[in-house]
Amino acid sequence: MCGRYTIFTEPQRLMERFRAEWPEGPWQPRYNAAPTQSLPVLLNDGTRRIRLLRWGLIPHWAEDPAIGNRLINARAETLTQRPSFREAFYRRRCLVLADGFYEWQRAPHGRIPYWIGLKDREPFAFAGLWDRWEGPDGQVIESFTIITTAANERVAPIHDRMPVILLPEHEEIWLDESAGPAAWRAALRPYPADRMIAYPVSPRVNTPHADDPWIGLKDREPFAFAGLWDRWEGPDGQIIESFTIITTAANERVAPIHDRMPVILLPEHEEIWLDESAGPAAWRAALRPYPADRMIAYPVSPRVNTPHADDLTLIQPYPLP
Repeated sequence: MCGRYTIFTEPQRLMERFRAEWPEGPWQPRYNAAPTQSLPVLLNDGTRRIRLLRWGLIPHWAEDPAIGNRLINARAETLTQRPSFREAFYRRRCLVLADGFYEWQRAPHGRIPYWIGLKDREPFAFAGLWDRWEGPDGQVIESFTIITTAANERVAPIHDRMPVILLPEHEEIWLDESAGPAAWRAALRPYPADRMIAYPVSPRVNTPHADDPWIGLKDREPFAFAGLWDRWEGPDGQIIESFTIITTAANERVAPIHDRMPVILLPEHEEIWLDESAGPAAWRAALRPYPADRMIAYPVSPRVNTPHADDLTLIQPYPLP
């Protein structure tokens, strides 16, 4: 099942990637796209215009549009067996634009959300179906569903199903009326696992109203480095207050990366470090490597090498070159 995904790639990049025009009007990046929202898709209508359709397929013959709440996904294996999807498979296929999706892994203490995407962080297209519904009062809703398939080796430890991510060479086949059912079915395969990444993210993703970049980071507690500070006054009266960070030998977590690390004070040592009465022996005892089993480490974007780069994407996990 695919019940949430992301589409935060800039419109200009999406237009270049899919060789299509962007709809007029403002665009809100989605870090937690959810059913019933209007999201970008490219239809097989030959226009090469990206459209915003409602997620949750409402078949044109439906009496009640609420049926779309139950049709956010369509299983690739049974598309032609389900009345809700059969006609759309033959006539109304679409590309659902995305750059990642979420799945939840069952664990003893609850479900753990993961963000899953491509190693190169490029946008891609889910295989989708779309329809146009007209109500008795003239209301028109264009909607879509995302096709799912069996999970590949990257996703299987998290969930047994995954959305169909079309290979770039299959995207035009999926939209091409002349390609035919056999070619369309052949495109509905699990994406190559070795081209994908997955990492745990904040449980805030469980809430559809939480839709910001911080969702992409697993919740972590702040801490304190041990530091020293001073106050400098210049001859012209200028005052600068400054600090330095104390370092120590690396622990087992950091040692494979570097032989030094900053002193992260244990919570019980923070007040000792600030306490004038504690004395030098107690202060020195606090300057120890932080316990390695309480830490994590992962590669991040090489953009961190540039001091002017200062945004959230810098600390998201990044594949090794």
